[in-house]
Amino acid sequence: MGDITWIQKRLEELGDQAEARKIAMAKMATQTDHMASAEAPYAHGEETTESNDPLAYQEIADRLNALAREAYLEIRKGKEAKAAQPAVQKPTKALEAFISKRGEDVEGHPGVKKLQGTALLNHLRNDPDASKDQISLVRRLVDRQILDGATYYFGTEEAMAGLRRELTPGTASQPLGLGAYSTNAGGVVFIANTAPETVLHEMLHSHTWRILRDFYDDPRTVEPYARDAIRRLESLMEKTRGLNIAGSDALRTIQGELTRLEDKPAQQMSEFLSWMLANQELIEIGRKKRAYLPLTDLIRKGLEALKQLLGIKRGPGDSLFTNIRFNTEILLATPQRSEASRQNAQTETLLQQV
Repeated sequence: MGDITWIQKRLEELGDQAEARKIAMAKMATQTDHMASAEAPYAHGEETTESNDPLAYQEIADRLNALAREAYLEIRKGKEAKAAQPAVQKPTKALEAFISKRGEDVEGHPGVKKLQGTALLNHLRNDPDASKDQISLVRRLVDRQILDGATYYFGTEEAMAGLRRELTPGTASQPLGLGAYSTNAGGVVFIANTAPETVLHEMLHSHTWRILRDFYDDPRTVEPYARDAIRRLESLMEKTRGLNIAGSDALRTIQGELTRLEDKPAQQMSEFLSWMLANQELIEIGRKKRAYLPLTDLIRKGLEALKQLLGIKRGPGDSLFTNIRFNTEILLATPQRSEASRQNAQTETLLQQV
């Protein structure tokens, strides 16, 4: 394992050095004559040597090396700054102020505020601390009138301990983490990290958990196009598990969670969707990774009709992120089984953001 880690670091260093040399070459002044067409020469870059002699090869090489060193240090500095950032968004002022103003005090539990999911959705669609990608997903939920009937509680883990014992006794002994969605009592969410990412993470749990549970209990109980979407998401999840990006705490975290939940496929998939669509670092990674998955004949032939039927505006695209988003939108728009038909099989489950 040590040898592999060393190789990974060395490859990253070599990649950074190559990128630095590209930057240096782009800065160096060059000129190309258009002799055949008699056009004006093409000039590029501004950096020159002290002598400005185009035949002083060693001087040019020394200047290029100096520019490359500067660029390499800037690249490393940027990576170090990014690595110092937390994997998950920290509490934000705008959301904290909104909870303080609009949240209801919970009797018998000082320090805990209560708010309905629909009110949170309406706030998050314009939250100044949420990213454009997070706001886009929230607005899709609002525009499609996908209402959030869950109740959200905000406070420290200690302040909400007693409330968890009352509302979700089956999972109250489990660590809360940054936030958690419990399937008990029609859907209850506890948020210890008052940030748009954590709220959206738990919202995605509340909107995808039931159809994922139904699918992994018995695939025949969900619509064929939803089954296809989950199978595609399984392939995308495996691709994500195979990614190796140095310095990405968020990627290491989700990969660890997927391994931990190996024997709980519904929870595993729900965590995958929530992390990949709510965490900005993972969204950016997903945008850079190509992931084209061929659609089944059912979806390929009727893709436009399906999009119109389900109210989906965008197709799957060719990146990891856009494919995850597209297939998740199919799940969000899929009619779900009546609650009465599964009441006897309901088991309280806790889905946490660690």
